[in-house]
Amino acid sequence: MDDRCPKCSLTFDVRKHRAFTPILRALLENDSKSPEARIEDSARVRCPGCGHEFPSDHVRFFGVFSRKQFYWVLVGFIACLMLFTAYVALSRP
Repeated sequence: MDDRCPKCSLTFDVRKHRAFTPILRALLENDSKSPEARIEDSARVRCPGCGHEFPSDHVRFFGVFSRKQFYWVLVGFIACLMLFTAYVALSRP
């Protein structure tokens, strides 16, 4: 997956130049970012030419989902979980 740097126009492979904080380090540092900010941060890449960091739409989560698709998958999962919880809570006598 190649992407182009918006600053210097260099084309590079986004898989080799990811620029995000590993989740374990973020948890240890007590980083309290929103889920949207975490998704945005995990899609960041660093240009090998000029060092500019930017979010890339070419980064794939689990090898399948783009940043926007992954966000909607999470929203759908949370909605299903809430519906299931409501169903279980209301079905008890």
